[in-house]
Amino acid sequence: MSILQDYEEINRFIGKKKVEAISVYIEKQDNSLFFSDIVYKKKEWEKFEKWYEEVYNSKHGKGAK
Repeated sequence: MSILQDYEEINRFIGKKKVEAISVYIEKQDNSLFFSDIVYKKKEWEKFEKWYEEVYNSKHGKGAK
């Protein structure tokens, strides 16, 4: 499977909104974080999920509470 096919499968699995949120999340980070770091590393995915629920959703009208 090519990298592009792999990423396309990831996009279908996690959804377009989360893929867009990952881009925002990466831009907000001070270090050099990559898309692949988030989708393939459990620790990074958990950090992203926490940010997604607490920060991203609240700014887009879908707060965690």
